[in-house]
Amino acid sequence: MKAITSIPLLPKLTSSNMAMNLAENFLKSTKVNEESIATLFTLLSIEATNLKLFSSQEFRRLIEAVEKVFGQHNAEVDKAIFDVLSTRLSTKALIQQLCEVDEASQAIRLRLKALLIHKILDGTSDIDKLHL
Repeated sequence: MKAITSIPLLPKLTSSNMAMNLAENFLKSTKVNEESIATLFTLLSIEATNLKLFSSQEFRRLIEAVEKVFGQHNAEVDKAIFDVLSTRLSTKALIQQLCEVDEASQAIRLRLKALLIHKILDGTSDIDKLHL
């Protein structure tokens, strides 16, 4: 797999629309493959999710856009998304997204549940620090 060698300089994200525009422009200007998807999710999860700029609808829209490009049942893309989100999203952010994603997004709910379980089982979860 060829590494992405140039990533456009990121503006400071100040709104969810700005984050979505960045995502859409990145996908348009980059050869879309598993690595570019992983890079995009890494950038956005650091810049947007942790700053709580993504609503659940935008989070869903981003994942659906990725799935539309590759097809819903592409195991490599699922793994790239899983790997990136599991390392970049905090347990609290995962739980928040899981609670906010509507019932129509069953596939995304299942992915988020799997990520949460994975974080707990591999010991990277900070769930003991949350006040649930």
